[in-house]
Amino acid sequence: MNLVKVNLEDLKPNPHNPPQRVDKTKASYKNLVSSITRAGQIEPITISSDNVIVNGTRRTTVMKELGDTEIYANRLNSNSAILFDSMFIECNVVEKISGAQWAWRFLQKAPVPKNLNTILTRLKRIGGIGCIRRLVDLNKSPVSFNAGLSMFRNYTGKLDLKSSRQAIYWMLYVDSAYRMKWLISEFVPVQLLVNAVRDKKHISMRGHWDEV
Repeated sequence: MNLVKVNLEDLKPNPHNPPQRVDKTKASYKNLVSSITRAGQIEPITISSDNVIVNGTRRTTVMKELGDTEIYANRLNSNSAILFDSMFIECNVVEKISGAQWAWRFLQKAPVPKNLNTILTRLKRIGGIGCIRRLVDLNKSPVSFNAGLSMFRNYTGKLDLKSSRQAIYWMLYVDSAYRMKWLISEFVPVQLLVNAVRDKKHISMRGHWDEV
């Protein structure tokens, strides 16, 4: 790995970098703009030997926005796709990758951590690829939905595929994984939950449990 100064125009985007990573409305992005404006580039980005950005998309975007033309980068000694994705996963600690962003990479058939790959594969098997796309669109965590599904199955005893698909649909389109977990933590009547999930209805607690 060598420290180099690179022309910003020579850099290539990471094809497996989730587009949600550069959200200019987030406070973390605005703070990065303020930091680089005030102190300049403090930490080099990481690039492959053929100038693909492995880590540092946000810093690169900010510096372009501020009118800079060059950036410091640690250049890896390989452009191997395997090394590239391994380094991408290891390097993304400056701005932690969200569950929805990992789901986006899963859709691109890019490597994701083993535990998340297991969860996403399970959700895809039960809910189909549309389930994963919906998680990305909603910017929701697959971990939370997987937990909601497991809690529903354990709580109701409904272990068949049809019921699991209905539970995923309910969490994605009717209510939420958070609501599913909260209802179960409050000991919602089992049959009421089963019926609501089957009939695609909300559940309220206005002094007593009821479907709405």
